[in-house]
Amino acid sequence: MSSTSVIEVASTGSGGGDIQDLLDFLGAGAAQHFKSTTTTTPGVAQTLISETVPAGKTWYLHTARISSRMDIKWEVKVAGAVAASGRSGAGHPDSPHQWHPAKSVAASTLITVEILSRSGQPVADVEAYLSAAEV
Repeated sequence: MSSTSVIEVASTGSGGGDIQDLLDFLGAGAAQHFKSTTTTTPGVAQTLISETVPAGKTWYLHTARISSRMDIKWEVKVAGAVAASGRSGAGHPDSPHQWHPAKSVAASTLITVEILSRSGQPVADVEAYLSAAEV
């Protein structure tokens, strides 16, 4: 069973940290935060987050973080092409990626976060987070 949640945070220009600073720099209207939690299915590719940029908008991807205590390979794909990848597991359970500069994603483009855990390992909890600024 998986769950996905979306949180929108309005830009206030108050300088409230890294995300707010990025929004202020870009002149963005809102931060987009996506989170998905589920359990792994060893040997099977899973899509944890799947979002399409709304018409008339541009998103700037700035952070992806995938957390698991079991070895998994993860990828962030933009329009089917790998934009970032990494591994998460016992030695590095929290695997972050930051785009410098932020990755621009045009309207109507599909963004996915996918994982693959190795066959033969136990089922484990996994969380995926993706953050972007909207302009």
